Amino acid sequence: MKLVHYHPQGSDKRLGKWLRDYTPLFKEYFDDFFDEWDDRFSCRMNVYETADSWEYFVELPGVKEEDLKVTFEDKHIKVSGTKSFEDGFGEITRYHRREIGEGYFERWLHLHDGADIENIKAKLKNGVLRVSVPKLELAKVKMIEVEAEA
Repeated sequence: MKLVHYHPQGSDKRLGKWLRDYTPLFKEYFDDFFDEWDDRFSCRMNVYETADSWEYFVELPGVKEEDLKVTFEDKHIKVSGTKSFEDGFGEITRYHRREIGEGYFERWLHLHDGADIENIKAKLKNGVLRVSVPKLELAKVKMIEVEAEA
């Protein structure tokens, strides 16, 4: 199984490293800039393998089923959609702190050789999307009996 490192701040590792290294130095002067940078919505994921399938769990708190799209393209599953936050207070003049992310998101889930793409299932429950990808018979681990010779 190949694990792909996820960069919620974007794919440019240099910018992410720069932000980590220099944020403490500039935080007091550019506090609002860095807060806005960190407020984007990103979805985190766990992936594990069983004897019969690969299981992907994607955290999507506050995302409604109608705002979520799961598609299959070229050995990948794309999970995309939008998250909006409605606080119920009407028009807000000015935020003093805004930590709840919202907006467009997308994650690509790499499928392994031996994935049964015809029987992929996705289920959203309590803010967690579970994508189950069954294995074809060829991809399942088979035990081989070892015979001892005397």
